[in-house]
Amino acid sequence: MWGAIYSFFKNIKNAILFILFTAFSFSIAAHIVSPQTTILFAPFGLGFMPLLVATFIIGIIYLKRNKWIGLAALLLVGLSFKFIAGSVALNFNQKKEGLKIMSWNVKNFDLYNWTKNEETRQNMFRLIDSIDPDVLCLQEFYTNKNQHDNLTALKKLGYTNYSFFPSYSQKAGGQWGLAIFSKTPLQKGQSLKLNEKKSSTNQCVSVQLSHNDQIYTIYNAHLQSIHLNYEDLAYIEGVKKEWSILDKLKSWRVIYKILTAYKSRGQQLELLLNKSTTSTNVILCCDLNDIPASHAYHVISQHYQDAFRKKGLGLSNTISIGLPIYRIDYIFSSANLSVNAYEKIENALSDHHIVVSYIE
Repeated sequence: MWGAIYSFFKNIKNAILFILFTAFSFSIAAHIVSPQTTILFAPFGLGFMPLLVATFIIGIIYLKRNKWIGLAALLLVGLSFKFIAGSVALNFNQKKEGLKIMSWNVKNFDLYNWTKNEETRQNMFRLIDSIDPDVLCLQEFYTNKNQHDNLTALKKLGYTNYSFFPSYSQKAGGQWGLAIFSKTPLQKGQSLKLNEKKSSTNQCVSVQLSHNDQIYTIYNAHLQSIHLNYEDLAYIEGVKKEWSILDKLKSWRVIYKILTAYKSRGQQLELLLNKSTTSTNVILCCDLNDIPASHAYHVISQHYQDAFRKKGLGLSNTISIGLPIYRIDYIFSSANLSVNAYEKIENALSDHHIVVSYIE
């Protein structure tokens, strides 16, 4: 009897180890295999860091119990090592010199009062003013000519030069899109369509500017969103608290949106890189809508350096709701430029935190 019980639990243990090692292997493959080839691996990238920690612990424990299992676990950790730098950085030397650039998804400046605080919009402008960047790249930017005239509000802060190409406009005057603001003159403002849908804010704008006798090309891009609505987010939060409310239809709706977004981002990134790689001295602010453990990040980091990897410290999340352990907002730059400093500024004014870098 005891032998049968031991055998039963041993088989369960082996099954759990097999599932863990397979899931971790798939999370490593998520960096390398394009979602255009197969969507199988991409979602496993979301679990890369937790799976890495779990596999490392198993490897240490099993080195004495069963060296082959321990070695297999540590081998997987070794294979993943080159991808860890996108999620964890250890840089202590910061030099706040050069062009100060800030990137922020402002979520329409709280147009629909999702924060339930009428002061949020003004607090956002106060925060921007206190950070005082030379260049300001905003995703999910909104403005109109009435009480939400955000163009005029930013001009009052000194950002009199801007490039704004609305991707969607209302007859009443409301406009959505991406914008680049600067306190110094801008040149050659352009728009790059990444999404054919007229109402989509998943687009890109670019400008050129001069700073300390150096010409920079600034790109501001927003790649495919998952478009989880408030019902989806409420469902996810509910499941995290109580698994009994798990619903097949709602779960599939969330999964479908996630999988579809992976494929769209791959196509949009190709368009973006085809354009940006023809420029020199590039600084790319990007709401990538994907984490470092993704094929999109792996591809873009082969062309540009990541400011967080160069000057960041510790773990860095840039979203404040849903899954607040992931970084999806980035500042990339050409390899010939020097990244002198990086900072993440947490806030509850948007669902995204602010990222700032000094580059020259």
